[in-house]
Amino acid sequence: MPCCWHFSFIKDRNSGFNLKSNVNIRAGAAIFYTKDLVTMNQLEIRFHQEVDFKWPQIVGFAFGHMIRFEERIFYYKELESERSVRGRYRLSIESPDFKVFGMQKSFYALANTEFFIPLGSQSTERYINNNRFVAGIGHRLSGKFRYELHYILQRSRNYSHEDLNGSEHILRLRTYLTLNSSVE
Repeated sequence: MPCCWHFSFIKDRNSGFNLKSNVNIRAGAAIFYTKDLVTMNQLEIRFHQEVDFKWPQIVGFAFGHMIRFEERIFYYKELESERSVRGRYRLSIESPDFKVFGMQKSFYALANTEFFIPLGSQSTERYINNNRFVAGIGHRLSGKFRYELHYILQRSRNYSHEDLNGSEHILRLRTYLTLNSSVE
């Protein structure tokens, strides 16, 4: 039985500033609600700025890098609100598209590893992530819609003042809808 349920809505906004065709600067906001069966529930509002770039591409496999800074605001039902800032670095690889069982739409494989670095004053937030490994498969249903199924192995600690003490195994279904694309 899972220890918690996590719901999120993430809106990335491409700032329109592309340094090159493979380098983007973005900003975004997200809302996360975590219902925990053991501890208090929490609402998190997150603002982020990031730069991501694709390099190199070898035999169709695309390597990606993402550097992000996040401002996080936590609201708890019975405690004071908290703020924290962290940095993130992700190294990813995505395969060329391939067909499965003769299906017309394209599939692709993906993997990444991500590191989280607390910045500024320490927060006492629960489940502080230190690093994460993701392996998954994606399915492009159209130029505007795709989904991915991820297996995530995440190393974390329960509170900021503790050592790493947990490995979490997570299955995640992530959907992507592009609203402003001219591609069908």
